[in-house]
Amino acid sequence: MPTGLGQAKRCMAAPSTTICAQGACPRGLPEEKMTTIHGSDEMTSKALMPTLSVCMIVKDEEKLLGQCLDSVTGVADEIIIVDTGSTDRTVEIARQYTDKIFFHQWQDSFSEARNHSLSYATCDWILQIDADEELFQEDIPVLRGALAAAQNVPDIDAILVALLSDLPGKITSKHYFPRIHRRGRAHYEGIVHNQLVYQGKDMIAEIRFRHYGYALSPEEMARKAQRSEALLLRQIAEDPDNTFAWRNLLRIYRNRGDYDKVVERGQWVIDHPRATAEQRHSVSSDMMVALTKMARYEEAEDVGLRALKELPDDLDIIYYLGMLHMASGQLDKAVSRLKQFLSVKRAESRVGPRFSLLTMDHYASEAAAWNNIGQCDQRQGRAAEAAEAYRHAIESDPDQEGFYTNLAFALLQMGEVAQAESVLQKAAGRGVATAAAFKMLGDTLYLQHRLQESEAAYRRAIDFDQTDTDAHLGLGRALGGMGRLSDAADSLAKALELNPASRIAWLAWVKVHHRLGDRHETVSGLDRLLALGGLGCQENLTLAAISISLEAYDRAAAFLETYLQEKPEDVGALANLATCYAKMGRYAAALEGYRAVLHSDPENASVRRNLRALQRRLVRETAVQ
Repeated sequence: MPTGLGQAKRCMAAPSTTICAQGACPRGLPEEKMTTIHGSDEMTSKALMPTLSVCMIVKDEEKLLGQCLDSVTGVADEIIIVDTGSTDRTVEIARQYTDKIFFHQWQDSFSEARNHSLSYATCDWILQIDADEELFQEDIPVLRGALAAAQNVPDIDAILVALLSDLPGKITSKHYFPRIHRRGRAHYEGIVHNQLVYQGKDMIAEIRFRHYGYALSPEEMARKAQRSEALLLRQIAEDPDNTFAWRNLLRIYRNRGDYDKVVERGQWVIDHPRATAEQRHSVSSDMMVALTKMARYEEAEDVGLRALKELPDDLDIIYYLGMLHMASGQLDKAVSRLKQFLSVKRAESRVGPRFSLLTMDHYASEAAAWNNIGQCDQRQGRAAEAAEAYRHAIESDPDQEGFYTNLAFALLQMGEVAQAESVLQKAAGRGVATAAAFKMLGDTLYLQHRLQESEAAYRRAIDFDQTDTDAHLGLGRALGGMGRLSDAADSLAKALELNPASRIAWLAWVKVHHRLGDRHETVSGLDRLLALGGLGCQENLTLAAISISLEAYDRAAAFLETYLQEKPEDVGALANLATCYAKMGRYAAALEGYRAVLHSDPENASVRRNLRALQRRLVRETAVQ
């Protein structure tokens, strides 16, 4: 989740008039104050267009800088880059786009650096963008139209745009805030998560920017959070009632798993008179997540319900209510909330993007909502309903592997093996299948006795993840089914190297080595399974039979004893156990076992013969003594 985003601070006390692009206007705005911008040729004519400076501050941004600059070259009249100490190829890349590159020592303040970049701008308007962002190319006409419209309204000093942030967990958040402002009429404040302060009014345009700065590796995110935390703590030391800084700091704590800190300070921020609606929304979300993780579900729900009193259609709060109900096992309530989330999203889609100053982490989580509904249904044994929900999830986002594997699993529960295979083949055909989907595809093909195809699927899974125990196990089983026993043994050895406690792998190991005639490895596997325990009835019976064939009667007896605890009525197993006792020299136990069988099955001829033979043997041994 974002660690925090900047916001606008207006110098004027009076509410600002808002002009909306593409119909994305706040609800309740008087109709006469609304202007819709469509980016027509007349409005965007170069002769009539105001000029635009793109201003950036950068440091070690070689990974994404080129992508960012490519996205704005079509609208920028000048590009100004202030480098604060790069040691990689950042400056080299920047020189391919502009000669207005300046060097400035980092002062531990984003605002100071941003304001320095603004000082070099010469155009009518300034667009501030970061290297880990890019402008949607299809929104360039909207941007030009917004500039043309704002240029003709002298008291408009800022344009709010839509920032779509890619978050960990394949989540997309959305937030509107000012990124374009009239030159000389605005500046930044705040050493971190800086805020644009402008004198006049603002307008809103559905100009979208994609932000990649939160979809980083765990190590990169940790470094970024550590830097931001230090700066936020400085701000709070200077102003302990800075609810904006607290809001961003609590998000860092939440992302790091410091849930006690979130709960300890969260309610104070929510109740603070300086807290804005956006801050209350964000901190309420953080508190709900923290309390849910701490299994304090009633408190989490209370926070959410109070937040909904202020903002009844708050997507994040509704979504987190659904998630806390899932975590607490209230699955029907979870489904109800998640469907409410989807209903709010559908209502918005009918009228176009809805303007909001809230940062919506789950703005684009329709697919995730459907997936969670499917999991709720599946946990309640409603496989058909779960499958339908997973289909909706795939329809909403066809590039998430987990949706396909969840659907396939539901179909397998329904006995629809061929349909499950078809779903997984679609994932593979779309290019979203990795180890999980190919492993499950191998399973479905194995169930259909299509062993060569199954082998190929398992090998694809292993190509994606050499450490996937189940893929190596599946491959071993498929190879064993084709009679390639030595290759099967190698695959099973790899599975057991990865997970020495895998009962299923040891069971397959025993079967393969028994077929190879390798008594030593077979008995070694039997001993391992006895030590692990936890086998099912049929597995114990199978292993007992293998043990008897090897004349490993002590091991056979152990498996049969465990089996009979669950199936005491199985007189055949009891007879085999008695025979094992006899072979082990435990004659009293053998006699007791045979007599118990005959008590249940008096006509059992083989047991009668075994009993008579045992009795004669005991008579001979007694006579010898």
